Amino acid sequence: MTYFSISELNPHKFPLSPDVIKNLQLLISKIDSLRESYGKCLIVNSGYRDQAQQNKINPLAPKSKHCLGLAVDFKDKDNSLMNWILQNLDLAKNLELFFEDFRYTPNWCHVQVGRPKSGKRIFVPNPGPTKCNRWNGNYDHQFDLL
Repeated sequence: MTYFSISELNPHKFPLSPDVIKNLQLLISKIDSLRESYGKCLIVNSGYRDQAQQNKINPLAPKSKHCLGLAVDFKDKDNSLMNWILQNLDLAKNLELFFEDFRYTPNWCHVQVGRPKSGKRIFVPNPGPTKCNRWNGNYDHQFDLL
C-alpha cells in the first residue's frame, strides 16, 4: 500500500533532479513499509529540502540526507513512534533505515535511507548538545552496521 507521495515529501515544490526523484521513490517504498508495520498515521514534518532551506533549518548539517531526498522527519510529540522504533529495530535493519539520536529530536523522528558515518542504527547527528532528554541513549547495538 502507498501512504506517501513525492508531493507530500516536497511540499515547497522545489525542482527535483532525476537522482532526487529516484531517491524519493526509494525512501517512499521504505517509509510505506514502516507505516504499514506501525499501523498508525505518520505525519510528515519535513521531507526534501533544497540547500538554501537546509542552511536556514540546520546550517550544522549541510550534507543532510534531506537534500538528497533520502530523509524524512515525522511528528512524534507523544514519543509513541520513538518507542515503537526502539521495539522494532529488526524491521529498521531489514528496511535499511537509520534514525537520528532521539535526544536531538525533541518532538519528531528523523528517518533516513543510507548508512551514517558511524554505522549506528541510531546515530548522533552533530557534536552539539542534545536538545531533550526523552530517551536515555540505550538500544540493542546488534542492529548497527559497524
